[in-house]
Amino acid sequence: MQNLGIRLEAAYLYGSYAKGYAHKDSDIDVALVSPDLTGWVDDFEKMRPALLEMDSRIEPVRFHPDNFREENPLAWEVKTTGIPLLGNGKNDKRRAATKRKRNMKR
Repeated sequence: MQNLGIRLEAAYLYGSYAKGYAHKDSDIDVALVSPDLTGWVDDFEKMRPALLEMDSRIEPVRFHPDNFREENPLAWEVKTTGIPLLGNGKNDKRRAATKRKRNMKR
């Protein structure tokens, strides 16, 4: 992604592969966090060269860091159940779990 001008801050494997129940037809869910991504259609144009070279089962979900917060249900799922591939994911998991415990006490 770096050669495409996309600076990744974090990347996670999530979904069935991260949870250990993938089957032969499962897609491979990957979350990408970058200030160069908006999460919109324009990202596909930026990423097209890399996407053409990837395994077709890989499903990249894009996040701008401003949108990768626990308030976003998908971001929370990625942070709490995903496997960090790049970045400081252990801290994300800890923060998300602590915030969830606080919210459950209310």
